Amino acid sequence: MRFQLVWLTAVSLIGVAQAQEQPLQLIEQLGSTDYREREKASRELIAQGDRALPTLRAALTRIEDPLQLRRAEVLFETVRSEAAFRPTLVSVDFNNVPAKTALRELCKQAGYKCNDGAKNTKIKVTLKLTNVPFWEALETLCELANRSFYVEDLSESDHSKVIYFYDASAVSPFTAVTGPFRFTLDKITRSNSIELSNIPKRGRVNSSELIEISGVVQVELKRPIVGIGSVTVLSAIDDQGASLFKNRPEISSDVPFNYSSYSRNLKCLLQCQRGTATSIRELRVKVAVRMLLEERPEFTIDNILSLKRKKVAGRDCDLEILNMTEMNGNLILKLMFRQHVPTPDDDSWNNSVKDRLVVLDENCAVMTGRFGTSQEFDGGRSFIREFSTPVGKKASKPSKVVFHEWITETREIEFAWKNIPLP
Repeated sequence: MRFQLVWLTAVSLIGVAQAQEQPLQLIEQLGSTDYREREKASRELIAQGDRALPTLRAALTRIEDPLQLRRAEVLFETVRSEAAFRPTLVSVDFNNVPAKTALRELCKQAGYKCNDGAKNTKIKVTLKLTNVPFWEALETLCELANRSFYVEDLSESDHSKVIYFYDASAVSPFTAVTGPFRFTLDKITRSNSIELSNIPKRGRVNSSELIEISGVVQVELKRPIVGIGSVTVLSAIDDQGASLFKNRPEISSDVPFNYSSYSRNLKCLLQCQRGTATSIRELRVKVAVRMLLEERPEFTIDNILSLKRKKVAGRDCDLEILNMTEMNGNLILKLMFRQHVPTPDDDSWNNSVKDRLVVLDENCAVMTGRFGTSQEFDGGRSFIREFSTPVGKKASKPSKVVFHEWITETREIEFAWKNIPLP
């Protein structure tokens, strides 16, 4: 038995080593003169998704052949993009396992921490899933464990990586999952209106009905949402077979920058003739979502406590340090950001600036942004924000400012629900 265990361990280690070497071998095949071998290597690297990105990124700095380098660059961008809009696939095999243990294991596979506050700790679950999207697996497990959940969305805190579970005394049945996205409908409001001008002398008075549906879009932890467009209705049919909207608005593909977050509130508006419908038989919508594919430093300022009136030019904006004070390990910075192509009315870009700014202390720890204010100033916008030592860390003086460029991509994501009750 001992020999078998040693042999199995050795085989497992060999398998891990081969799995780590595979991306390198595939990247080498991108330089092959055989077109079929290059295509096969490309497909396999794309299929590996996030697992292939670190190796591809490192290869870009060492490949000497120009053609192979170009193929690797294009492939890196493709893999990075596809991975952002692909769900995390999970596999579990639970046989009469305590619910708390099962929830913790499932969350771990998707990078979350688990906080189970349910009072019923005696429930055990039996579940086997293979390569199932994370949100679907989580819903299935919660149903078996009689749990509900929510994700804390605090972008500057480690709590953003925690899923909180509690006893399920209520349910949210109108949830649609597409890839790494989960869209839950929260509320529906119905109101009537009558036209009081230009009333026809003969015929019926024009009356209409407005239906407002609100909900929350969540995305898996691996990459946040940094911009989102309005909801476009593709289909809305009531229980009598009538359409619930007059016009189909076109959605703009130019989704603005905004703050970084793993969930967004959205509203969907339907305008129709007044009727007697009691439910929406089918609702299909499309949402333009801008995902953050990668953050990379746009500019870095070292030794910030010794600088004043320092100006740094970035790719799309300039940064100027107007004022700074240091007190008890805390740093108060007053910064001026100026876009190269000014858009003074674009609050979404101004909001993103606060997310793209990072302050590091002398130990390279990220300092916590406590609050911030902004104001218009000579065609630009200045930000005043206080940074402090992270909780539980030894106090250390601020040392470096890093401003990040966001590499993003926008895609239109479709969601669908059935049999939504109308008030």
